[in-house]
Amino acid sequence: MSFRPFVPLLALGAVLALPAAPVTAQLSQATTLTVSSGSGWRSTTGHPGARRTVIRAPAGKVLTGIDFWERGDRPCGMVFRFQGNGRDSNESWGCTGGQGDRLQTWFRYSSNAPRGVRQVRFCTRSNNNRMKGIRLRAAPISVSGVGSDPGLFLEETRPRCNNNWSSTVSGCPSGEVVTAVRLEYDTGSRNSAVGLAVFCSRARMTS
Repeated sequence: MSFRPFVPLLALGAVLALPAAPVTAQLSQATTLTVSSGSGWRSTTGHPGARRTVIRAPAGKVLTGIDFWERGDRPCGMVFRFQGNGRDSNESWGCTGGQGDRLQTWFRYSSNAPRGVRQVRFCTRSNNNRMKGIRLRAAPISVSGVGSDPGLFLEETRPRCNNNWSSTVSGCPSGEVVTAVRLEYDTGSRNSAVGLAVFCSRARMTS
């Protein structure tokens, strides 16, 4: 039997296939809300009031919800919820008592699900214009900007709303969300909210 010397495979031009090292993709998550100028003030839902006040979102935040309550049949207290970069900001208007019957319309904002209010609609009592319900619509915010309305919808009403919704919706055009409100109210023993207009800005998420 003849003896054949051992020849390494590499010497014969063979290629050894080594397992590929795992590759980890470093994805940068867009978590910063960037707000820029948009169309500004829009029409009023509800009715004009004897007085008005403007409530603006702090820098880098958008409107995500509205709470409201009554005292003696008067819608005299509201909280406007602004969220985005940093800590949440709740801006209050009106009376502080009577919050036991507080109603809340709020789209919770998070870095995984950034969103902002696009439309506000008031339901008012027919004989004195007092606000008795709020309907909000919201839209998602991404790196591309404000998305189309996917049906994010919230509504809270009181018995004397009686489905008397304002014929006017105060809302933002495509690509914009609410960053300020102008509240219309009547005066008396207690103030009563009767109407509201929104201020619209562009928004998108950045890294």
